[in-house]
Formats: sequence, structure tokens, C-alpha cells
Amino acid sequence: MIQTWVTYEVVKVMYLFGLSPTPRSNLGKIAPEIEKYILHIESNKLDDDDDDENDEYEEIKNTHEIIFKNTQHSGLFEKCTFASWTEAKWKEDVKYMIPFLLLTWLRQLQQYFKEKKNKDCTWAKKGNYQPHISFSKGESSNPLAVVYLCKPSTKEAYKVESYNDIKPYEPKKVEELTTNVLIPSFEEWALLLLTLPNQTRMNETVKYDNDTMRRWKMAESKIKRGYKFELNDTNYANKDKNRDDKNENTEPQPILDYNTRTQEEIHAEINNGLIKGHKAIEKIKAKKTKSIEDNMMIENMENMIRAYIALASKTFSSTYSRLKDIQVDLNTKIAQQKGQDDK
Repeated sequence: MIQTWVTYEVVKVMYLFGLSPTPRSNLGKIAPEIEKYILHIESNKLDDDDDDENDEYEEIKNTHEIIFKNTQHSGLFEKCTFASWTEAKWKEDVKYMIPFLLLTWLRQLQQYFKEKKNKDCTWAKKGNYQPHISFSKGESSNPLAVVYLCKPSTKEAYKVESYNDIKPYEPKKVEELTTNVLIPSFEEWALLLLTLPNQTRMNETVKYDNDTMRRWKMAESKIKRGYKFELNDTNYANKDKNRDDKNENTEPQPILDYNTRTQEEIHAEINNGLIKGHKAIEKIKAKKTKSIEDNMMIENMENMIRAYIALASKTFSSTYSRLKDIQVDLNTKIAQQKGQDDK
């Protein structure tokens, strides 16, 4: 039921704004991190040699990780391949604005509902979904007729009587505080962040849709009052809050003493490890469905391989294109060293 409502709002947003909407000109005041992220995705002209721009990219990458990794998503999200998991980068053929807008809206919802001070706030006016286990005679044949909502404060269950009962509660007045504000409607979230390409279409829409009219007025009123959305660093995707602390010092410590090894021998160890790692990710790539961790493993390993090939090329003043080429060259160098030692 919720997915149906969200889908309806997405269709309304696409009708009003199109598939590739334009952000508001004053988005930097409303959601500065979102504006910086959009500018990067659309220009992608940061120079890796510029320290200031490197710092800016780290900020943008942090925004990307918050939205993709530190926000709770459904299991289906792991199958999406429209964007990189470790870089602030989307596929060139993807019209990213609508999906990106949905991801930031979801993050905004989690930041609000998971705050302790908002623990008694609910999605719908009558409460949040309440699992119903005990059915009366005949009820089990029509499970949609026995959907219940419940408020945390009262613990009283309410039986849903119409579709409107599961729609989010949207205050009809703008709150005085503009930092801890819930935007439960995706349509209002879009009205806050985007610019309308066709004012005539909006004018016609509000004649027949009271919800759109109210959300438009609410969005404009929030902006006038100085509404500002900022991302926090909380990891809502981490089900085990202590997992990071437990794994903090689990990095494997060296068993062998490589201080006595030659430069070539150390490079050979690294190269052999990367060759084995490459074989491992080829098996992961062959999976029909890959998890977030699988995609991250593939991307990280491929980045390490590319970085090491570049490092080996600089170290040995050669032009390598494959790990196997490095392996052959290193074997030759090590054999020559041993021959000289024997003499």
C-alpha cells in the first residue's frame, strides 16, 4: 500500500518536473550538500592534482556514501546498478535526478523518525503499521481488510478503514523550527529542491489537486522561513551498532618479516596476491544477483589492480598493462638477483 502511494507521488513529480529536473537556483541555502553533489555529478571536472578540489571531492564522496551505504534500503536496492557504490559517480545513460531525489527524501525521513526526540511521531495520523496475528472468522480470506495502525504513546490499535488512513500525516501549518521538520510527501520534497520547468502546468494542476496546492504553498512557506536540510553521519543501515567497534582492530597483522626481502620480492608478493584476488572477483561477477558487498569488493579490487599496475610501471620504468606481464618481469629480475648472489 505504501509503495503504491509512493509510486503515485513519483508519477506526479515526473509530470510536473520531467525526467531530468533542474535544481532550484537557491538550493545551496536549502540543502547545501545536495547542491554540491548535483554540481559535481553534472560537471565532474574536479582536478585530482588540486588539493582544494580534492577536499571538495571528499565531501561529495561522503554525501554519496551517506545516501548509498549509511541509509537503510530494502533488499531490492542491492540489485540496482545505476551508480557506483564507492565513488560519487552515476552511469552516463542514467537520468539520475529523480532516483537521487528519492534517495535524499528517504534519508530525510530516516533522520527525522530515528531521532530520539521524534520517537512518538508516526507516519500516519492514526499511527504506524501494527502486525495483526489473531484473525476473526472470515478475516484471513481478506488480509487487506484487517490492517491495523498503532501509536507508540497510546498502544491502541486502529483498524484501517480507507486508503487515506495509510497516507502520511502532513501538518497544515509550517512549524516555527525549520531544522527538525518532516517532509513526508515526495511531491513536497521535489517542490522544495527543484525548479518548475512549466509554471502553466503547475497552475493547471493545483486547480484539480488540493494536495499539490497545499504542498506547493507549504514548500514556499518553509523556504521563506529559512528551511535548511543537512545530512548527518549516522549509519542507519548498520543493524549491529557495535559491529564497527568490534572490527576496528581486526586488520591482519604481518606474520612474515618483509624487511629482509628485496624490492622485487615484495612486489612479487603483492602482484601474486592481486592475481588471486582477480580470480576471486571473476567468480563474484558471474553471480546472477550481487549484494552491495559484492559490488564493493569488485570495484575495490579492480581499483587496487589498476593502481598497482601504475605503481609497478613507475617503480620499474616499464609500461605494464596486465598483472601477468609484471609477474613475468619480476620472476626474471628475482632470478637475476639470485644468480648474482650465487656468484
